Amino acid sequence: MSTAEPHIKFSNEESKANIRYKIAQNLFNIIELTKSTIKSSESSELFKNSFKNFIPNESLVESTSDKLKKIEIISTQLNYQVESIRSDLNLLKEVNFQIDSIKHKNV
Repeated sequence: MSTAEPHIKFSNEESKANIRYKIAQNLFNIIELTKSTIKSSESSELFKNSFKNFIPNESLVESTSDKLKKIEIISTQLNYQVESIRSDLNLLKEVNFQIDSIKHKNV
């Protein structure tokens, strides 16, 4: 039985070492979890601050969007007017040509 006792002591020492290792590993995991929690709460705080800073600008963004839509409508209307003026100018050139033609026939 004396041969079994050293084996049991070794087994107890080994168990104690395993327990110490697991305790150290758990402490390390707790430290990492704490660091991660702190980082995520900092990120959350940054997000909250960014959101708070964006809220006052939201109406400005909406207003700018509305103004851009109005500018687009005005631009479209102006393009129609430019095309109409071009068409009228071409007609005017044709009428002018006809008038000149009539003048030359009468002379």
